[in-house]
Amino acid sequence: MKKRLALYCDGDGGVEVDDTLHQDLKVIMQENSSKCSLSPDSFEKVFWEQQEQAASVQKASLMRWHPLMIKWCLYLRHLSGSAYELLRNSGLKLPSQRTLRDYSYISPTSIGFSNQVDQQLMEAANIAECEKFQKCVLLLVDEVHIKEDLVFDKHSGELLGYINLGETNNQLLDLERLVSDDQNQELASSIIVIMVRGLFTRLCFPYAQFSASTLSGDLLYDPIWEAVSRIEFCGFKVLAITADGASSNRRFFKLHDPTAKFLHKTLNPHDPDRYIFFFSDPPHLIKTTRNCWSRCKLVCNGNQIRWSYLEDLYLADNDPSKTSPGLRLVPKLKYEHIHLTSFSQMRVDLAAQVLSETVAKGIQVTCGPDATETVNFIDKFDKFFDCFNVSSYQKGMRYRKPFQEPYRSANDFRLKWLQQEFLPYLNDWEESVNAMNCSKKIKKCMLLSAETQLGIRITGVSTFLSERLCQDPLEQFFGCQRQRGRTNDNPTVKEFCKNTQALRVVNSLCASFVKGNCRGKRHASHSISEMDLRPLAKRPRTKSCT
Repeated sequence: MKKRLALYCDGDGGVEVDDTLHQDLKVIMQENSSKCSLSPDSFEKVFWEQQEQAASVQKASLMRWHPLMIKWCLYLRHLSGSAYELLRNSGLKLPSQRTLRDYSYISPTSIGFSNQVDQQLMEAANIAECEKFQKCVLLLVDEVHIKEDLVFDKHSGELLGYINLGETNNQLLDLERLVSDDQNQELASSIIVIMVRGLFTRLCFPYAQFSASTLSGDLLYDPIWEAVSRIEFCGFKVLAITADGASSNRRFFKLHDPTAKFLHKTLNPHDPDRYIFFFSDPPHLIKTTRNCWSRCKLVCNGNQIRWSYLEDLYLADNDPSKTSPGLRLVPKLKYEHIHLTSFSQMRVDLAAQVLSETVAKGIQVTCGPDATETVNFIDKFDKFFDCFNVSSYQKGMRYRKPFQEPYRSANDFRLKWLQQEFLPYLNDWEESVNAMNCSKKIKKCMLLSAETQLGIRITGVSTFLSERLCQDPLEQFFGCQRQRGRTNDNPTVKEFCKNTQALRVVNSLCASFVKGNCRGKRHASHSISEMDLRPLAKRPRTKSCT
């Protein structure tokens, strides 16, 4: 793209016009703007009008840019600053780099919490005009790997790159180093991000980040609960916390009641009448379930749940010698679904397509009665994950899947199914394996991993679009961080904080990485009626004294 743009910017690929022709082209553009067939509710229409307006102003400083133009240009610059400059030099009227910096650097970048970010959160949610139910949010917690590096911040005079988990945890870590007589300060190798997601709104706001290395649940306790306190003080109601199945997250849940076997909620200290529920991220659960099936020899009720049945289905479905080689039972089943690599094991879409109703029926037809237990296993987990994949009000009806219908009642049939059929299925499975006369090591291979079972048991459902419990927005945010400059690499602490400021402004226009975990959610709609069109906050410019 850079080479093509450069071709039109130099003397060989572009044509320089004089002032007279420029004025004629501008008049033609203005006279025919009413005949433009672009939809009035599209970004293309906004872009056309902004180009027309920018061409008519005498000075660039007099131009007032539309909020969507600012967000679009910020996202382009986030992808590649040099490509954005090439677009500006090619003749398009776009905001200058300095103008964009005034919108993206409205507050200092920092690790931890900030009063300015609290204000940004309230403005992003438009908290003053929210109904009571629209103030209900949940927290998404996850970590991303970064490059270990030290960077000097000229604004604060600090070295960024060391571990920073908040004032309390930093003092505890300093005390630990003094006791162990270790004066070497450790560099951070990961960033912990806390994101605020609306349960009934489109709010997805990266709220705070902390630099860390080896993390434990004890160190997560203080930052997460301080985040809850600050967000509640802003006027929101925190109802849930979602995290993946990492040992630090499980330890964090367990700290609230060490005696409980499966802890899924705790009292909200800011409102004793409300609970805060704990959820294990459903997409991570579906990946670990598929991975356990592919690696272990699962046994339920004395019958094996074989991965080989899936391989037989794939071979039979792609057999060129069959009667109708062009017709397939499972057209989405590919080689990468069967032969997993370290990368494909992390892809949620492959796991969801394997644990699906279509695959269950295909195995039943291909492998016969011997695969009954495997078919039952796939069918139950397909329904379980459908319970947590309710993303629209029409999807369940369109695909004829009642388990993906929206939740509208506390007496929903899926809640009864979870309590009366699915959880007893897991308990009976575990009891049947424990009753077998074999070693603990062999029994462990016959069951799903303990971490997966724990995540499934603590995860529940409420009356809303349950897809909002997932960490997909946070995974997309991590993908956008790696997208910076199209390097597809992990940022440093300084770069992460800097990118976060721009991504908070871009928000809904930022598309997830094409090779990332979350696929098929790239905001295909170009309608501006659903976008936030409020004026953006801008950093005031200070005039130098003469």
